[in-house]
Amino acid sequence: MPDGNKAKTGVKVADLVGSLASKSANREKDHYDIFALSHYNGGSEKAAEYFIQRVSERRTLYEANRDQLKLVIESISKSFGGSKVGGFNVEKFTEGKYDKNDVTSKVNQFLNPIKEFLDSIMEVD
Repeated sequence: MPDGNKAKTGVKVADLVGSLASKSANREKDHYDIFALSHYNGGSEKAAEYFIQRVSERRTLYEANRDQLKLVIESISKSFGGSKVGGFNVEKFTEGKYDKNDVTSKVNQFLNPIKEFLDSIMEVD
C-alpha cells in the first residue's frame, strides 16, 4: 500500500475442470492454454486423473452442466484431431518450441480418458 500498510485479499481461480471448460478451442492462445493444462499435475495421464476425480467428487454440480462440458471436450478434441489445427497453433504460438505432432499426441493422451469417462456418466441416465 502507498502508506506502507499491508493488505490481503482473496482471489478465486478456476480449477482444471473450470479452466478447460472456459476454453473455446477456436483461438491460437486457447490451444496453447489447453496444451498447458494437459500437463497439469505432472503430465497428461495425471491431469486426466485429476480432471476425472474432480468431476466425480462434484458429481451433482457437473451433472447439471455435463452436456456443456461434453460439448467443450468434443470441440477441443476436434481441434487436436485429424486436422491437428490445435497442434499447429501451439507450434506457431510458441514459435516452434513445441512440435505440432507431439502437442497433438499429448493433448489426446489427456483428452481420451476424459472422453471415455464423460461417455460413461452420460450412459447412466
